[in-house]
Amino acid sequence: MKKIFLIAAGIFVWMIPAIAQFNQPWQGKKCAVVLTYDDAISQHLDNALPVLDSLGLKGTFYITAFSPAFRDRVPEWRRAASNGHELGNHTLYHPCIGGPGREWVKPEYDLKNYSVKKIVEEIRMTDTVLQAVDGKTKRTFAYTCADTKAGDSSYTAQIINDFVAIRNVR
Repeated sequence: MKKIFLIAAGIFVWMIPAIAQFNQPWQGKKCAVVLTYDDAISQHLDNALPVLDSLGLKGTFYITAFSPAFRDRVPEWRRAASNGHELGNHTLYHPCIGGPGREWVKPEYDLKNYSVKKIVEEIRMTDTVLQAVDGKTKRTFAYTCADTKAGDSSYTAQIINDFVAIRNVR
């Protein structure tokens, strides 16, 4: 199976030319518009989901499993998944590389202080949590803050076979 890495020009919406990926139209269309929402915040449940549902559209919600809006509202996320929305993996704690411009990153969630083993285990734990919510064993992953390293090493090779697609931004 060919792995697809999606690099988005914007965090929430991007277009994937179907012909470029597979040399054939996707479901008879020239392209697909993918709506993604990161971090499992309450506004997704309160605002985005009702609008998407009213328009008959589906979105991918990249879930940070330790987010209070996820932990406190699991039944609503389960309903969203049952209604056709994708719950993607966005790590357990949303770690990012800290430093200038990212002073909000707490030392305990700074990827510079992580090992590859630690981030891979957190990602796999999030998959376990999401499977308990939606019953799915295949899903996509979105890097947090577009960061692909833990410590000074890339963790991409360790997770590439865990997902059907991996999304990043620039």
